[in-house]
Amino acid sequence: MNTESLKTFVTLAKLGNFTKTAQQHLVVQSTVSNRIKELELEFDQKLFIRDKKQVELTKAGKLLLKYAQKIIDLEEEALKEMSLLNNFSNILKIGVTNSIYKHHIEKYLIEFIKKYPDISIKIHNGHSPNLLNKLHDDNVDICFSYRPYYNSNYRCIPFYKDELVLLSSSKNNKYKDGINYQDIKNLTILYSDYFSVLYDNWFNELFSENHTYKLNLEVGSDLIPYIKEDMGYGFLPYFQVKNEIENNELRKIDILDMPPMEIYIYIVTKSITNETVDLFLKFIEENKI
Repeated sequence: MNTESLKTFVTLAKLGNFTKTAQQHLVVQSTVSNRIKELELEFDQKLFIRDKKQVELTKAGKLLLKYAQKIIDLEEEALKEMSLLNNFSNILKIGVTNSIYKHHIEKYLIEFIKKYPDISIKIHNGHSPNLLNKLHDDNVDICFSYRPYYNSNYRCIPFYKDELVLLSSSKNNKYKDGINYQDIKNLTILYSDYFSVLYDNWFNELFSENHTYKLNLEVGSDLIPYIKEDMGYGFLPYFQVKNEIENNELRKIDILDMPPMEIYIYIVTKSITNETVDLFLKFIEENKI
């Protein structure tokens, strides 16, 4: 399969126009037409419905679009990795959330790179569900996730246990003796999307699914400056705010009528791994911090 034809197909599906597609790929319009015809002959399916005004995907075209970008990305990834192998013995691709990377993985990587300078490390950041998809598609070798993943073709190894804590500014003297669960709904909550990964049912039960928060940030740790300035309350893993609590910049509020909200971090890999993955897992186990 010609990936140039696939790239042209993806662009045409996005733009819906042969002329614009040709301009973007720096080719003449007939080249675009020929590339699409090649794909249609290869799959023995019509991929586009054409008329004078617009171009639309057929059912077969929509199905191919689901896979085309993945194929293109995999080819680019392979070319990059093959290029890297000219300078390194192996490549290790790690998928990890920003918070786990900064507070847990970075310190391991520093020591691992010192010990194994001939291994190239590539970090993919994102939320746990997306990173697990990358693992499934072989875009990462190891995934550090807030979500466990149990499947006979994968290994899911507990890595770290923590607690999700309710926080306020140290300037705020309310609820020094704690707060009841139902009273949390009356607080001005500053929210992060990654809460939905950790405690989606809990938050949807306490607040309506369509609840509008005063502030909603993608990265949880970005809430810290706003909580410090007493703009609202927030939930974060204790490991992210340990220093701020100890320095009296943030205050932890106990929830009186429910047990602590536990957080687990897992290492997820495929069951069959290469020697570089095994080497990294062994390094972490032997140097557990």
